[in-house]
Amino acid sequence: CQINYHLQKWRNSELSELEELHTDLREMVRFYQRAVKIPPPDSAPLVVEIGAGRGGLLAALKSEGYSPLGCEPAEQLI
Repeated sequence: CQINYHLQKWRNSELSELEELHTDLREMVRFYQRAVKIPPPDSAPLVVEIGAGRGGLLAALKSEGYSPLGCEPAEQLI
């Protein structure tokens, strides 16, 4: 089950692994800016992520200047 995978991943992660994940997610945002041509932060008033988990991508989007909003339906992952 995907929920169990994520629960184990977060529970067993070291701080350095989580920092590396955040760096990777910021790079992913930059990649999408170039490859998919997502609008720059100043012209994208809101980015919505459904299935946001604990907010890793939301944090990366925010650090790149976007205004993210996330929803996570699995209570265990919040």
